[in-house]
Amino acid sequence: MNKNKDKAIAFYKMAYEGAPRKATELYVGIEYIQHNPAVGDGTEAFIDYFERMQLEYPDKSIEFVRAIEEGDLVALHTHQTWPNNEQYVTMDFFRFDTNGKIVEHWDSIQEIPETSKNGNYMYSNQPFDSGIMFIYIRYAFLFFILKRIQELLPNIIKLFIRGNHHHLKLILIN
Repeated sequence: MNKNKDKAIAFYKMAYEGAPRKATELYVGIEYIQHNPAVGDGTEAFIDYFERMQLEYPDKSIEFVRAIEEGDLVALHTHQTWPNNEQYVTMDFFRFDTNGKIVEHWDSIQEIPETSKNGNYMYSNQPFDSGIMFIYIRYAFLFFILKRIQELLPNIIKLFIRGNHHHLKLILIN
């Protein structure tokens, strides 16, 4: 059973996507020791940092590549995409107390380079290809667009046949 691993992912995702106060209320213990030099100790410093990050970079995204739980420690390996398509690999480590609450955090972040001297991919044993991330993102976006068109097409056709073009504009915007 990987309860702490699931909690660490939920905590990080919630904070990263703009709800750090709720994340700390649900998942952080009485104390919170922070080892990232850009963030102060305690929950308020954590909340301030992630709220500011959400305001400055609302379009950032995170993908959890792998998570490992051992004893009271959880390690998360993530892929982050920031404005201007800056790509980062991160590793976060969380220590949990006996109540299953996060009480300590360490992290490391590295920008994904354009090339690699060793030819290894930063997330697996696949050959290094900085363009592969773009391909995955493009396919995910294309799938989203096609799914949305599939959902809207019957209504668009009905409105077009009826001549209700102003309603058509509203559907396409939403």
